[in-house]
This record gives sequence, structure tokens and C-alpha cells, in this order.
Amino acid sequence: MSSVSLSTAASNQAASNHAASHEAARHRSRGATPPAWIPARAQRFRLSAAWWRWLASTDSLTARLVAASPASFSVRLLRQGIARPYRDEAQALGMPTDRVAWVREVALMSGERAWVSARSVAPLTHIGRRRLRTLGERSLGSWLFAQPDLERGPIELARLGPAAAGDWIRRSRFRHGAIELLVQECFRFEMAEDLGLDRQLGITRRAALEAEAQLR
Repeated sequence: MSSVSLSTAASNQAASNHAASHEAARHRSRGATPPAWIPARAQRFRLSAAWWRWLASTDSLTARLVAASPASFSVRLLRQGIARPYRDEAQALGMPTDRVAWVREVALMSGERAWVSARSVAPLTHIGRRRLRTLGERSLGSWLFAQPDLERGPIELARLGPAAAGDWIRRSRFRHGAIELLVQECFRFEMAEDLGLDRQLGITRRAALEAEAQLR
């Protein structure tokens, strides 16, 4: 491969990293209005069957992405470390809003396309921080769903950007032994484009009933 090709590839990867990082933090500006979280079940009849399967699934998102991706799947670590959670994150975890936590942001990639931007927040316990810090660019979901005592709380949904065409984001709490964390996943435009998912909000009553039937 020529030096020009290598330079172009590096430039494209840097741009992808920057875009994924920007998307993960886009709704997280200090002082900005937090996402309007709504229980997933309350959104059921506003989603197509395809989107409902992605947003309301309680199994491993990583496994679903691997199965759906036409290219190799990977996890790209954007940042991790000790930071103060945003107010809605602290409240979801039952933490005082002035406490710090372990924060990890990654992009879940299909080839060089960032499909999902994920942000995990965990209270600072020794065992939790040590385990999460050692994940690196391995999938958090693959590790979590391998734990037999894993507990998952209800899924909540929100929409970023214009109400009719913004990216969907979801969150839920997980508990494994002494480790508790909040996981937020933003389903990016690239994923919707690659999988042919309709980004518009409104759907027909028939589509809503189909979504309900498929989850029974």
C-alpha cells in the first residue's frame, strides 16, 4: 500500500473517530437540556417493527450488531476515565450529582462505519473500576451477558435532534454482583442507512400491530 493510501486511510479513521466521539457526546453538553427519557413500552406504537426489534431488545446488542453487519465488527475506544456524570445519569444511578464515576465511551463499528455510539457510567467501586478499565476495545456487552447473575432494568428511549428524524438513543441499568452501571446507546445515521431503517417517527397502525405480534 502506498504512503498516500496509508495517509488517506489514517485520515478516514481519524475522521470516523471524531464523528463517533462527537455523536456520543452531542447531547451531553454541560448545561444542555438532557434527553427526554420515556419508557420503551410507551414508544411501542410509534416505531416500525424493525426499529422496535433494535431498540426494545433485552439481549446482547453486540451479538445483534455482529449478525447484522456486512463488514467486520469492532469496538473503538474513544475515551475512558474518572469524570462527573451528567445530572440525568447520576439520577438514574441514584448517585449524588456532585460525585464522580467511571465513564467509558466507545463506537461500535461495522468496518469503518460507526453504527452505535455507547456511553457507560459506573459508580466508583474498586472492583467495578478495575473490571471496566481492563475491557479496552473489547465489547462490554459480550462480557456483561456472559454473567449468570446479570440483572437489567427497564429500557428507556429518547430522540436526538429533530423529533421526526433524529437518532434514537436508549439507556438501561445493569447490575452484576457489586458492579452497577448505566449503559446508553445511540443508534447512528450510518446504521440506519446501511440497514435500510426508516428514520421517520410516524408509522401505521398495521406496522405497530406487527411489531407487537413479533415480540409476543
